[in-house]
Amino acid sequence: MPPQAKGQSVAGPTVAEALRHPVLARAELVGGRQGLSRRIAWVHVSELLDVARFLQGNELLLTTGMALAHASPGAREAYLSSLAERGIAALGIELVQWMRSLPGDFSAWADAAGIPLLVFRKEVRFEAISQAICTLVLSRRTALLEALEEATRALLEGFAGGGLPGFAAALERLLPGQRVVVRPGPGPEEPGLWIPLTAGEEVLGVLGLVPGEGLDEMGRLVAERAAHLLAAHLAMARAQEEARRREALERLNALLLPDLFPGPPPYHPAWMGLALGEGVGEEALWPLLGEGVEAWGWRVGGARLFLLGGRRPALERVARALEGRDGVGVGPVVDGGCGARHTLREALWRLRYGQDALGLAPLLVPDPELHLAYARARLAPLLGLPPGRRRALGETLRVLLEEGNRTRVADRLGIRRQSLYRRLALLESLLGPLTPGRPDLLLALRILTEAGEL
Repeated sequence: MPPQAKGQSVAGPTVAEALRHPVLARAELVGGRQGLSRRIAWVHVSELLDVARFLQGNELLLTTGMALAHASPGAREAYLSSLAERGIAALGIELVQWMRSLPGDFSAWADAAGIPLLVFRKEVRFEAISQAICTLVLSRRTALLEALEEATRALLEGFAGGGLPGFAAALERLLPGQRVVVRPGPGPEEPGLWIPLTAGEEVLGVLGLVPGEGLDEMGRLVAERAAHLLAAHLAMARAQEEARRREALERLNALLLPDLFPGPPPYHPAWMGLALGEGVGEEALWPLLGEGVEAWGWRVGGARLFLLGGRRPALERVARALEGRDGVGVGPVVDGGCGARHTLREALWRLRYGQDALGLAPLLVPDPELHLAYARARLAPLLGLPPGRRRALGETLRVLLEEGNRTRVADRLGIRRQSLYRRLALLESLLGPLTPGRPDLLLALRILTEAGEL
């Protein structure tokens, strides 16, 4: 069969079928006989020499030859070439008023291009031809749609009764002589028709028909419909899997980042979280607090948590005195109440997992895919940025969490402090307060860097 217009599935009659209609009884085929199997998608009437720019392909183009009669040989050649390139179904020319005969190169063009060339040696009503052929097009499309809906029902019933094997068996019954193959990746280098299973811009797999030859138009439409149905099924199955993973992520976040301090804490300029394990006495804590430092304490599981409030220098002195002690987890000193919950979380994290929790990813997230999903969830706002901005801010975040001191951060990055402050302001708008440490963010950065996503 001659090729149709690129990317277009045509459900209209063939040129041969159209010529059997009474309205084309006066049409004389003078070239392009090998193109009689071309399908007509619509009828277009025009006298323009540059009409190809208004066509989509597969049209029956009708003209009285008004412009062609006065066109130069070069203009006629360009006209015919543009119609062949556009992929029209057939060309019909009335040889009555403007043209009485065709130049010899027209028939030669039709034979070379495989496009039927029709002439009308008596006056005809193009409007009647358009109405008749367009009625044929719409009738055939309706019949194909009804048959396609029947095939769709058979495919869905096969899926409902036997899953993917039932679906494949139903498709093989609809397409006798074809073996159905479904693979998760691109089709192999072997004969057959391989249709990608797409969801949006992502390819979820491939549907193969082997040998893939001998399919008529209805067979191709059924194959395309089967691919759409199968892609929808795979996308739905993946959405269900993503929902399962989101639920697991929520449980994971609840474990790693519990809401440890209900309600807003009272006002203090700075805060620090502290976690004491079993066997660590509280009496060692009180002499370190000094004046101006308040403490609230409660139990979470086997740990005792304390939220210390006061001025930054006093809290930093307490942190230095306690850091590194066995059975003690010290959170970073944070400014204002917005970071109070975070410093408590990090104190409990460090008590449970030590100061360096970055090697614990397989333990905390044993499923490698969930491992990656956790990191994506933690840094989702950062991943949504353009690649260049994402890499710059990711490196800034990593150095900040490692160094803590902003002057050293600017020196390591080789940027001015004003540029660093702009980056940090954007990071905090995306991720919240960037207090020193943040092993949850460091862990996510490590995972995404190793995966090549940051």
